[in-house]
Amino acid sequence: MTAGKKILCLLPLTVVTIAALTTILFYAYPRLHGADYAHDVDNPLHEAVVLYYRDKKDDAKSLLRRLSRQDKYAGQALINYGLFLEREGDISGAESYYRKALGKGEHIALVYIIGLHSQPGVELPGHAFTAAGNLATPETSCWVEYRRAEERLLKSDREGALAHLAKSVESGLPLTSLVYWDPLFAQLKGDGRFKELLAKARSNNAGHGTLSQRMELDEFTHFKNRPYGMAKELMKAAALEPGNDAKAEELLTPLLSANLPPRDHAIALYWLARIRAKKKDMAGAAKYLAQFKSHIRSGARDTTGFIAIARKIEDDLYANDPLLKNVK
Repeated sequence: MTAGKKILCLLPLTVVTIAALTTILFYAYPRLHGADYAHDVDNPLHEAVVLYYRDKKDDAKSLLRRLSRQDKYAGQALINYGLFLEREGDISGAESYYRKALGKGEHIALVYIIGLHSQPGVELPGHAFTAAGNLATPETSCWVEYRRAEERLLKSDREGALAHLAKSVESGLPLTSLVYWDPLFAQLKGDGRFKELLAKARSNNAGHGTLSQRMELDEFTHFKNRPYGMAKELMKAAALEPGNDAKAEELLTPLLSANLPPRDHAIALYWLARIRAKKKDMAGAAKYLAQFKSHIRSGARDTTGFIAIARKIEDDLYANDPLLKNVK
């Protein structure tokens, strides 16, 4: 997977905590974003999503429209409405709602806007760049300029591209494989100024890890106190190739005796139950599932909100898990 595609994989597909929780327990670490409401177990945004996926789409949208008029939920309600429209193929309608969310101060809406238009060879809309520039921090402004350089190259404007790339390097752009292998920059490879900029970018590397390391750290930092986050140790298991159950079990089993927070201990137990069930060891699956049930009912203090949500959807969770629904 290229770095560009990996970045796109980080674009959130939903902001729904229940869906995120289920994804963690069933499969792997989700690339999701959320806001402070994630700690509110009775958040009405959850109800809107449940309604939508029970094919009560009009009721779900009606609820979101009401929530969009409340300051507490407005931004996220608008994003969810946009997600529903995007799922239904109404791209212009989805963008309209994402832009409304951005206007409400929901900065993550920018990611959804850019995601609608991030197609190979297709320019990003001007307002996306304006918003990106406004939201950029000193640490991220280099990537805004880098993306502007790419846009110039789409128009074969080599001088404009070099100017923006120079600004990007001055802002701290590190030299990464992305810069080397970005096909848009192939047209600059014979230009001495491009080589000089790459040399300057290399000198910026000292303050940066690899792109994948920085992405992993950013993920962990963002999600560590949220219901749908997880410990770094669990992220290693989640990053394994599908089907590598033996290695996953090898990583997860020692974690049960480690001092993990309640959320992460619960995730490890559930995954181990699924691995055992997949191997047809139903007794082993039942043992881990029983420990999971006991753990989420123990009253352990969980500041992320994960345990409370797991309890709330517990029956549906087991009934809809293809591996565990018949485990007793």
